[in-house]
Amino acid sequence: MGVIGYKIWSDLWSNKARTLQVVLIIAVGAAAIGMIVTTRTLVISGMEDIWGAVNPAMITMYTNPSVDDDIISALKGVDGVENVEGFATHSIEWRLSPDDEWSAARLIARDDYKNQHYTIATMLSVPAGRMMTEALGSALSSQLVYIYKPTGTLYWLGIITVLAILASWLPAYRATRVSVRESLAYQ
Repeated sequence: MGVIGYKIWSDLWSNKARTLQVVLIIAVGAAAIGMIVTTRTLVISGMEDIWGAVNPAMITMYTNPSVDDDIISALKGVDGVENVEGFATHSIEWRLSPDDEWSAARLIARDDYKNQHYTIATMLSVPAGRMMTEALGSALSSQLVYIYKPTGTLYWLGIITVLAILASWLPAYRATRVSVRESLAYQ
């Protein structure tokens, strides 16, 4: 063993506490990086599974004038198109009794609601959104008007994605900022 090897061995052996602290810092750092990478992988794959489970429409196309069943059948034959599902939308006004004010709404008509192929989660978001709006209006002692817009679904998906990333990233980031001394004192 040369002079440098002897010096390294002497420093490691004579400062056992410092050596142990450095080894633990490296271990905690490596574990934190492993947790961050694993959490990111799990969150992203989980989000992909959930998004795929609701059969999202990849393209929503609105036409004016509307198309008929022959055009929808022709679109199904285009290379790269997996499926096409047609639906009609119309703006309506409604009220429960003749004394009530008219409320705006959007009517969506599909051939078969039980066997629809795309955006099942959107179907659930409409009644849930209405109930939440009514509950919030009651809590605030005011009347809130519920209006559904398809872009709201995309905004909500973006918000959920950002919250999921923050929920996994923030704790992992904070864990990397904890010193070994604080970590050992916590136990």
